[in-house]
Amino acid sequence: MKEAGFTKQERNFLTLIRIWTVLFLLATTVFALAPDWLLLYVNAIGRSIFGWRETVLLPGNERFWVVLSVSMLATLTYICFVTQHDFLRNMDYAKAIIVSKLVSTLGFIFCFAALEQRFIYLVGALVDGMIFLITWYSYNAAVKSRSR
Repeated sequence: MKEAGFTKQERNFLTLIRIWTVLFLLATTVFALAPDWLLLYVNAIGRSIFGWRETVLLPGNERFWVVLSVSMLATLTYICFVTQHDFLRNMDYAKAIIVSKLVSTLGFIFCFAALEQRFIYLVGALVDGMIFLITWYSYNAAVKSRSR
């Protein structure tokens, strides 16, 4: 078996990276093909389920930020794919995922706290924050398991 020499923590991290590969690819596709739908859908969840009363953040006509979002998600997908392909050699590539999700989490928190308390910023902070924490914890466990 290809993964027989890995520690339990490394196998867990490898599984997580494979899951991220698929999820980032799906997110890339959704952001590229239906950015307006996603924005309206998250706004609708905030209003209907959580009773979030705010001015709806409407999709714009420009696609500048959509292009950057798709670019980052495609890059994260590639990083995950490369990491899982030759895991021991490339597992440090996961640091890029950790940094990316830390920065986006802090950005969403800043937008929510300092600019506007919009539901979409809260969702962004929670989702990217969880990806950051899960990846960081799993990466550290995998690294420490090899150094024992």
